[in-house]
Formats: sequence, C-alpha cells, structure tokens
Amino acid sequence: MNPIQNQATELWQNLADKETALTLKRGLDKLWELVQQTLQLFFFLALLVAAFMIWFWSVGYQSGRAFRIWAETGVKSPDDLVNQLLNLVLKPLGVLPDWAKFQIQELLGIELKALPPAKAQNILSTTTNTSLPVDVKSEVVSDETSIL
Repeated sequence: MNPIQNQATELWQNLADKETALTLKRGLDKLWELVQQTLQLFFFLALLVAAFMIWFWSVGYQSGRAFRIWAETGVKSPDDLVNQLLNLVLKPLGVLPDWAKFQIQELLGIELKALPPAKAQNILSTTTNTSLPVDVKSEVVSDETSIL
C-alpha cells in the first residue's frame, strides 16, 4: 500500500472516531470560553481606565476652579497667601493622629486616652517694626563738619 494512502486512512479513522469529535468539541468550547473571558476582562479594564480619566479630569477641573475662586477672593496680602498655602499643605496631616490611634487600638488592642485638642496657631508669626528712626541728614552733616 502507498504510504500517503496509509497516512490518509489513519487520519480519517482518527477524525471519524467519536472520542476525537468529543475532544475537539470540548477543546473548542473551552477556547470559546477563554476568548469570552478575555474580551470581558479587556472591556472592564477599558471601562476602568475611562472612569479614572473622567475622575482625574473632574478632580483637576474642580480643584482649579476652587483655587481660582480662592485666589481671587481669599488672598489679601502675600503673607496671607503663604500662610494659607502652608495651612492647606499641613491640613491633611491633621488626620494622622486619629489614624494612628485607630491603628493602635485595632492592631494592638491598646486603648489610648484622648488628649485635649491643640489650639490652631498661625504658622507665620506677625513681625513688629523694631527699627529706630534715624535722621540721615543730620548724621551726614555732622560727619562732614567733623572731617573739616
């Protein structure tokens, strides 16, 4: 018999076997399931990226708008601007003591007594004018007469 004919006969018998058909059907079903799950994952990732982009744009827009309103109405002097910016930067750090207390209570089971609240202080100290008035004209005249 011809080797090509032998190979074709073996292949046809293998394909015509019920076991082969069931194996191929299960394999194609599994492949289709994997393709669907992959497409769903990509769809959800695309939605997540779109949601983050919209959220980031919204936060940036609202922050810029609030900063513009604050800068136009709330700032009266450069010292006031620096003071408000420092308070704005330090404000998120104000929640750290409460967070640390909660973590200590949750993780270690230690009950901490509450401390009295700290008074809000102005970060920039107000400076007073300590310079002395000097009459420059009289000093210059007195220096010139002492040289002569």
